[in-house]
Amino acid sequence: MFQQAEKDHPNRGTLEHDPISMDAYKQYRQEYYPPNLKFSFKGLQTLLDVFYTHPDNRGIPVQEAVRIVLLREAGKTERSDFLLQTERRKSLKGK
Repeated sequence: MFQQAEKDHPNRGTLEHDPISMDAYKQYRQEYYPPNLKFSFKGLQTLLDVFYTHPDNRGIPVQEAVRIVLLREAGKTERSDFLLQTERRKSLKGK
């Protein structure tokens, strides 16, 4: 992502001076690491166990499942639901 941003803006200098790329990176990172959410690994494990009880969610990769459950726990349900539907479509494609 950073390399592509540097290619898109070669005259802008270092990546730190490109606010659009930095904002996109910060938003992407906050989906995996919500700043307000503090709980243990056991809490995350419980959330994932509940997530994978639904049969349509079993084909979703763990990385995306973590992203979805953390977004939901952070209160960003619209983004979480969008990602859930997108990943379900990918996992159920061809079945």
